[in-house]
Amino acid sequence: MKKFAIFLLVLCVAYFAYATVTETHTVGVKSTSRAHYKNTAPNFSIMGKVSIVFEATDLDSTVTETFESIYGIVLRIVIDATGTDGAYDVLLRDESDVTIFTKTALDSDPAADFSYAVYEDDTEGNPWAGVPVGGTMDLVITDAAALTGLTVHVYFLDFWK
Repeated sequence: MKKFAIFLLVLCVAYFAYATVTETHTVGVKSTSRAHYKNTAPNFSIMGKVSIVFEATDLDSTVTETFESIYGIVLRIVIDATGTDGAYDVLLRDESDVTIFTKTALDSDPAADFSYAVYEDDTEGNPWAGVPVGGTMDLVITDAAALTGLTVHVYFLDFWK
C-alpha cells in the first residue's frame, strides 16, 4: 500500500508538471509572458494571464505590443505604473482593430485603483462581463514618457482549442 501511495504521488506530480505551461519572450527591453494551464479536454476553459512589461526607454513615444493569440473571453486588466506621469493612455484592441478596452488620462498615483473589469453592452445597452476575442491582441500605450516603468496584466478565460 505504501508503494502504491508513493507511485500515485509521483504520478500526480508528473501530471501537474506536464499541465503547467509558461511562455515568455523578450523583445528589446520589453518582455511579454503568458502563463496558463494546458486545456486537455473539450469544452474546458481555464483562467489565463498575459503580462507585458515596459521599461522607461520603451515609453518615450507611442508603443504598440502585439501578443499571442487568445481564444476566449477577456475579463480584467490590471495596470501597474511607476513614475509621475499624470495623463497616459492604455488601449487594448483585437486583430481587427476593434477596441476591447481603453482608459485615457490615467495617472501613476500609487493609491489609485488600476484594476478594471472588461465588459461589453448588448444591443439593448445591458452590460455583461467579458469580451469574446479570437486571435492576436495589440496593447497600445501613449503619452507615458514620464513613467519609469509600466506592467499591464490581461486576465482571460482561455477556451480549449
